[in-house]
Amino acid sequence: MPTVSIIILCLLATFKQCQSRSSVTALNTVRAQLAAKKGILAATQLSRTNAFTDALKDLRTAEATDHKEHAIALGKDVNDSITTSAIADGNINSGAIPSIINRCADLHIHIDESPPSSGDIYGFIDQSLIDTNYIRYITTPNGVLYALVLIDNKLAANFNQQYPRRPGIIAENKDGSATKYQPT
Repeated sequence: MPTVSIIILCLLATFKQCQSRSSVTALNTVRAQLAAKKGILAATQLSRTNAFTDALKDLRTAEATDHKEHAIALGKDVNDSITTSAIADGNINSGAIPSIINRCADLHIHIDESPPSSGDIYGFIDQSLIDTNYIRYITTPNGVLYALVLIDNKLAANFNQQYPRRPGIIAENKDGSATKYQPT
């Protein structure tokens, strides 16, 4: 069973806001903690399903074969069972998340041991503003697994406004091809 590093987006911002308003500090702190616990529980439970474990194994096998990013979407069927999409092939630094009915999460693999990128986080926020229970997992070839869960939609939307995306960098290679890096 992989160890899951759960990243709670907007938790720190929630606590900073709480510090400035003493009369609501305790209530906001409790709400943030409850939301964080809910997200951690959901991410952990999903990561323990057979569908997730099989998807994780398939992604690691695909990356080991061609050293490119790959992604799988996870959804739920009418019986609330976890379903998975086919693997979507990416390139050395990005990939598209496949579609699946009732998508509730996605999982993709980085080709190195890097943590979630800015592109991972912005894309996750976009999806989470549509589905507040959405989970994004990122894994690495050596088995590190990150889970992104969102606990405060308003702060996430504000983050997107305060820190708009910048286009990625395109670098020309010696052979004339181009490598596109994630936006920041």
